Amino acid sequence: QPGGRTLARDSYRSLVNLLDEVSRTEPGTDFGIPDLPERVYASGFEFVEFTADETSGAQLADMLSAMCFRMERKHVTKSVELWRQGAINIVVNTEKDGFAHSAFLGHGPSVCDMGLRVKDADQTVQRATALGAPDFSQPVGTGELDIPAIRGVGGNVVHFIDEKSDLHRVWDIEFEPVAKTKATQPAGLRRIDHLAQTMRHDEMQSWLLYYISTFEMAKSPIVNVADPSGVVQSQAIESPEGEVRLNLNGAVGHRTLAASFLEDGFGAGVQHIAFQSDDIFETSHQLLKSGFPSLTIPENYYADLQATFGLDDDLITQLRRGNILYDRAAGAEYFQIYSRPIFNGFFFEIVERRMGYAGYGARNAPIRLAAQSKTQSVKEVQTQ
Repeated sequence: QPGGRTLARDSYRSLVNLLDEVSRTEPGTDFGIPDLPERVYASGFEFVEFTADETSGAQLADMLSAMCFRMERKHVTKSVELWRQGAINIVVNTEKDGFAHSAFLGHGPSVCDMGLRVKDADQTVQRATALGAPDFSQPVGTGELDIPAIRGVGGNVVHFIDEKSDLHRVWDIEFEPVAKTKATQPAGLRRIDHLAQTMRHDEMQSWLLYYISTFEMAKSPIVNVADPSGVVQSQAIESPEGEVRLNLNGAVGHRTLAASFLEDGFGAGVQHIAFQSDDIFETSHQLLKSGFPSLTIPENYYADLQATFGLDDDLITQLRRGNILYDRAAGAEYFQIYSRPIFNGFFFEIVERRMGYAGYGARNAPIRLAAQSKTQSVKEVQTQ
């Protein structure tokens, strides 16, 4: 019974994590549990890796180019590319064997791996596996690094990069620079702001427990997001300084866009990645010049926005021109641009946070979902 195994694993993880916390606050207690390193402080995303074939890989390359990423390096022996902008590393893997290819066969083009920056990669794996996470390894070629990793919930892989060894030099050791054909002006994307993982609603607790027992992360209250065809529950978790933010989105029912993503991708996975900009309007200007396929936001949204927040005409014009969504809370502001969906409903987001805005623009989610639903409907009509 898969459900029984999941319950047993979650119960074990929860119990060991609780006993570990008690033993740290009550010296001298001995519960006979494995000797665990402390919860891990993840200080950022080192990379996100996509698995693709030639067709979807070209589609992804077009989208990355439209966001002004540069393909900077290629793996010395494999069909793997490194695309970069700011502190963002996007890996595109079109290998015909290995874990990434297996992930492609199982889920289609998708995020198959992510790397987190940690203080000690080996200790991170030690804690995660002691709490029941399966470790992960695959054959390492000549000159390649054996990067510590585990399997996350849903079968994706999480690698850990530290500076205690050569791990943080992986891009110099395993990859070689490519000749630049033309200069690409960046769009001001600095780092990964957050990553959103979509799953069945009944899987959410497993994912949440996995993250907060392994990593030093806090959770926010669950938010119900209205999809045109139902409800999606969203749970945000993040590291103490916001270096790693994750949104866990649980699909309720079978008709929502989140449920459609699960069906198309044959299970849970990363549905969108948000990049952070320091100046959303400069970024928007560059994106317009580079042909970025932004999600079209309906005109009435901007009229409602002006009425709600009393924004001046010039700002509304700028927002409308760039298909930019806006939110404000306690004087802090948030700006969002979405790409149109690509394979299996995956999409990118670009955000700017001002004055310490801590949320994710939940009030805009129904607008985004309705716009995506409309885009999806148009695509379905065109392919019939």
